[in-house]
Amino acid sequence: MRRRLFVWATPMLLLVTFLLTYQWSMFQYGDAAKSSRTYHHPITNVDVTHSQGILHITQTIEQLNEQAYKLEFPSNARDISCQYNENETCLIEKREGNQWVTVRKDEPLKFQYYLNTAGKNIVLSNWFIQLSEQDAMLPYDMNVNFTEKQNPSVQWSAPANLEADIKKEYIRYYQWEKNKTTSFPLLQFQPQEYTQIIANDLYIVKNGDFNLSVESIQKEWKDSMFTGPYVLVLNHSLKDQTGNDYMIRSNANLSTIKAGWMQSYLTSNYKIPEDQTWLIQIVQQVFEPREDVPEKVKFAADEITSVLSSEQIKLMKNEIFSSGKRVDPLDETLNHVLQKVYGHPTPYFEELKQNSKETPPLYFIDTSSLYKNDKPLNVEWSPIFLNNERFFPIAGIAQQFNMELVALPTESMYIIRRGGESWRLYLNKKTFVHNEENFGVAAEVLTKFKGEVFIQEKFIEDLWGISVKDVSSSIYLQE
Repeated sequence: MRRRLFVWATPMLLLVTFLLTYQWSMFQYGDAAKSSRTYHHPITNVDVTHSQGILHITQTIEQLNEQAYKLEFPSNARDISCQYNENETCLIEKREGNQWVTVRKDEPLKFQYYLNTAGKNIVLSNWFIQLSEQDAMLPYDMNVNFTEKQNPSVQWSAPANLEADIKKEYIRYYQWEKNKTTSFPLLQFQPQEYTQIIANDLYIVKNGDFNLSVESIQKEWKDSMFTGPYVLVLNHSLKDQTGNDYMIRSNANLSTIKAGWMQSYLTSNYKIPEDQTWLIQIVQQVFEPREDVPEKVKFAADEITSVLSSEQIKLMKNEIFSSGKRVDPLDETLNHVLQKVYGHPTPYFEELKQNSKETPPLYFIDTSSLYKNDKPLNVEWSPIFLNNERFFPIAGIAQQFNMELVALPTESMYIIRRGGESWRLYLNKKTFVHNEENFGVAAEVLTKFKGEVFIQEKFIEDLWGISVKDVSSSIYLQE
């Protein structure tokens, strides 16, 4: 009897166990997973109608996480309303002068508002609602449907993929798409005044005659490492303007256009504080030099181009403009790029940022391990590279090789005594005195850098017979 009951009960227990396991897994990976779903890029669908100088905008934002987002409204938006779950009012609250919206479940937010378009501005950039988290704008996958009712002859353009452009007697309809973006400017112009040429992802909108062919611009864009969609407006009567994905030029040549593309890329892919926009000018000056730039910009760019070879310059350009969006600030990235290109670290751009009055020379730090006669040196100094020459601190060399050093800074003279011999060395002079006899040389023996006196590597061996050898990221000083 017991055996018969056991045989019957065993499959029933297995069935119950299976059903409980299945139910738990459904909860864990079904409803529970749904409640904790995480999206990376929200989708926003925007319907815009332009009529009587007013834009009526309906913007729906989908695939939002269940959290609070900071709202960034267009500066002149009015009559703003927000709904979710079809007809429920959004929960919007003010915190420390900012407005926040809380998403409580996986439902799209639907905003409606109006914008005035009166004025002669050709670019409308601050027109759609943006969300931010952790002080960073949230990129959207954007779909924009635009209907022009006021004047069908007005041409609209955008640095986005043009999916539709339909013109009828009383209206004109556009549809654009752009993925993972925080920028979506709209540009308007009169067709009778402008000519628009679309070449793949570059839109050229031209008014007037320029000593520059559209074909040459298209070729430069094709040969460059930049990608669009991108709008280039050429008009003699407009002020120069550069955005993340568009540019307006009044007097254009290929060099200024390429510099503008660089600026657009840098501002859209790097963190650049407002007081550090001169970093952009330095990058532009390295690759597309101009005469009318600030002295600091010209000096820094000249330092880089005089130290790096043409191949290193190409590698630097490729590293800066083909790496995609960066998290680090631009000055830190430029230091990393210089280190990768040259092979040694440098704090150059950090020091440029800190020195508002003086412009320091470009230098690199040799972080190789130091050895004296095959024994490791435990010292706090490192050699440096200046103008592609390696320098060692003269005080450090004198200490390690039992030399007497007498410094006469007021006379820019430094006396070394060793084994009954003496050397008089001078700052920034191509001469030295050995045992009271003058010798001329082809390069400066000593240089002063950041308050410390350095001696060029070749003179360490020429004067004192101390050889300097590089072996596997190590420097061997041997006498």
